[in-house]
Amino acid sequence: MAKHKYPDKPSACHGCPWFGDGTGFVKDELNKGASVTFLGAKPSESDELAGSAFAGRSAKMIEGNIAKYGVKRSDCNWCLGVKCRHKHGGGWENYEAAAAFCGVAHPLPPATAIVVPLDDESLKLAANLNEVETWRGSPIKADSGYGNGSLVIPTPHPNFIFNQPRMRTASKSDFARICRAATGGTDFLRYEDDFHCAAEPAWFLDFFEGYCKEDRFLTIDVETNMAKPIDAVMKIFGFGWAKDGAANIDWEMLTEAQLERLKGIMANAKAKFVTATPFDYSVLTKYGCRFDWSRCHDLTLLHSRYDIELPHTLEFIASTWTYRKFWKNLAHSDPYYYNCLDNAGEWEAFDKILRYCQVNDRGVLNVYEKDRRHIRTAVKLHLNGMPLSKEVFKAERKIYVRLRNELEAELIAAFTKDKVRMEDPGKCPIHTRYSGKTTPKLRKGETTLCESCSRVREYFKDQEPLNLRARSQMLSLLKAEGKVIPLTRGKKKKESLDKGAIEKLAVKYGDPRMVRLLEFKKRDTVVVRYYRDAKTSSNTGRVHATFSMHSAMHRWHCTKPNQQQVKRPEDLIVVDPESGEERKELHGPRLAYVADEDKCFLAFDGDGLHYRIAGCLSRDPFIINTLETYDRTGNLEHKPHIINTMALFHVSAEQAIDWMHHKASQYTFAKNFIYMLLNGGTVPALHLAAVTAGLILDVPEVKRLKDNWLDAAHYFKAWRERLVEEAERTGTVTLNDGRRRRFYNLRWKEGKWTAGADEIKEIYNLPLIGTEVSYVNPRVEKVLDLCETTANQWELILYDHDGFMLHGPERESRSMAKIVMPILNQPEDLGKGMILRVPWAPTVGPNWAMLKEMDLSKEYSAPVPVVAL
Repeated sequence: MAKHKYPDKPSACHGCPWFGDGTGFVKDELNKGASVTFLGAKPSESDELAGSAFAGRSAKMIEGNIAKYGVKRSDCNWCLGVKCRHKHGGGWENYEAAAAFCGVAHPLPPATAIVVPLDDESLKLAANLNEVETWRGSPIKADSGYGNGSLVIPTPHPNFIFNQPRMRTASKSDFARICRAATGGTDFLRYEDDFHCAAEPAWFLDFFEGYCKEDRFLTIDVETNMAKPIDAVMKIFGFGWAKDGAANIDWEMLTEAQLERLKGIMANAKAKFVTATPFDYSVLTKYGCRFDWSRCHDLTLLHSRYDIELPHTLEFIASTWTYRKFWKNLAHSDPYYYNCLDNAGEWEAFDKILRYCQVNDRGVLNVYEKDRRHIRTAVKLHLNGMPLSKEVFKAERKIYVRLRNELEAELIAAFTKDKVRMEDPGKCPIHTRYSGKTTPKLRKGETTLCESCSRVREYFKDQEPLNLRARSQMLSLLKAEGKVIPLTRGKKKKESLDKGAIEKLAVKYGDPRMVRLLEFKKRDTVVVRYYRDAKTSSNTGRVHATFSMHSAMHRWHCTKPNQQQVKRPEDLIVVDPESGEERKELHGPRLAYVADEDKCFLAFDGDGLHYRIAGCLSRDPFIINTLETYDRTGNLEHKPHIINTMALFHVSAEQAIDWMHHKASQYTFAKNFIYMLLNGGTVPALHLAAVTAGLILDVPEVKRLKDNWLDAAHYFKAWRERLVEEAERTGTVTLNDGRRRRFYNLRWKEGKWTAGADEIKEIYNLPLIGTEVSYVNPRVEKVLDLCETTANQWELILYDHDGFMLHGPERESRSMAKIVMPILNQPEDLGKGMILRVPWAPTVGPNWAMLKEMDLSKEYSAPVPVVAL
């Protein structure tokens, strides 16, 4: 087959750094009377083959987007910053030099009224700005560059959404903005701002109070020293009342009397307040402000309920819902003006999303109203924090670092003991200064790589100490031993050394080093992840995490640190330094979370919450009957873990109970296996559970066990299949209470949207976690009410996914548990005749690591007064 001949480059291209690289010349497409210029950095391969700009599938996507608004291809110019596609250096080597040369040799046509850069390079060319993803959607009146004097509206190239499908909605909104400007003018992009920056405090308070007396939405935004809420220092307080109206003050200018007046204005306001996140409420609460939480709103929460797959930074929300130019670059140079822009931008974004949902999507507002009640909970969690002992924290970390380092040294010795080292080839006689630290390259005047330098390079790499975390080193070492490295799933398969791959190598080759390597990774994770972010506040001596509900699963998320996932305590073998004897000791990061003096942690967990939700939603008789029988009798033979062990292994109740008493691997495996299966675990992941439990099971055997259990829970199996069918048909799964999720990562295959393994796991997870949130959150809210009124010596300090924790006097723990239990044990009506019943269990202990079961049948000597609920 004849090789395709690319269009020749014209003589004007001589002297360009990209000339002579084998690629062809691509002409711009210019149309008479065009009002819009789409500007790309360089042509695609499709453009090169066609010899004209924007000839591939990306161009078809752009054409489809603009056609919806009456704009045709012939209404636009289609231009490129560089007219050929460089093949070397990843395609971008010397791009700026090539663009400068091309701009002189093949100048772009005069800019149209609107210029649309599609990538970082074309944005730099059009308006001398960086990062198209940052500026996307912004209407920029360019004062330099190719677009000087024109309106520049950047949007990421359609190729971008192939890698990030969730950006589809944002991309469409950009094209709507571009076409509206092209067909109807740019008046809608103009703002008549009424901003009062750094106002005089007395005037500001009168002004603010006037708006607070009206029943309307007001945004509040504070500027601080960028710390967590508990440590934040107030600098600017501002509010907004319209898309172009905002005012602010210097916080430090307020007198004590003015500060008290401001607190009174907010506490008694008829207005509804909106902030971007609970951060602002938390900071103001710390400073003594009080809010009517029924009138408080959260822009990011509303946006995430509108489309939970989109990014939820304020920058992104504003770029989608306002027509303002991106303003976050003003944060440091002009903070008062920046604060006014934040308030006005947040007001416009909230107003537009709210109005849109009121007309088109009431279901979003129904779920948002449920979730925004917990803004108060987020504020409490931000400010209350978690007691932590620095001394214990350091001591525990030291233990894990030592164990990690010892295991690392042992493994390095094991992996390198039989390695034959290269002999030193000496310095290269020609290039005497070459050390081998860098990859050899062609020198000036040379046509081939120097063999001596290549040997120096090989020797340098051979002498490097083994790094167990270095993927390339470990891959080379294992392949040199003849091991076949497992590949990742998906289209772009590559060699993997994740935990699952290491486990496969351990089983396949019977190599105990790989089992120890898996253990090392776990040890290293503990040191790196759990002992890094737990820093105490200088103001409180506690760890204050960041809590939010702005996520695809609706549930609470905790970061900096993630206290919901701090490693549970474990028995470690330690050596007595004096006697040399080995003994078991309880260790782990949680040991450092120690209750204050005369207080304790009182935790509440729903028993088998996800398992009960799965049975309730699927109406599966196998799951429902198991739970109802066990709740009624409490007998071991009816225990869910026993029933599941029987179903998995096809054994009798006597055998399963015997495994339980002897802590056999089969019983441990069954407990972990079922919960992994509920949450969509694939067979390789379930296989890892088997290896972790100490069972020698191959992948087919694990699949058979999975099928055994699903045959017993066949209603549950059919229900999950219907969820996947719904997602593949509509792209969405909607729960009974209106919570929903759009699945943008489904792949178009054989005439329908198809879910892969990762998407199926997310589809399986949504009903369990979404229902968990609807069930747990209202109960936490009632307990928080109790802590703020009758039992104000107790505080909510930690929110877990399916439970929560209180901190209060130890002498009152049993009585407090007795008060709380009736609140938690109330059945929940999920609709359509489904009643969810979950028994809750309280636990108590001197620290988070050692919570002990409570016996509520015994009276306590000093009970807290019981109130009527």
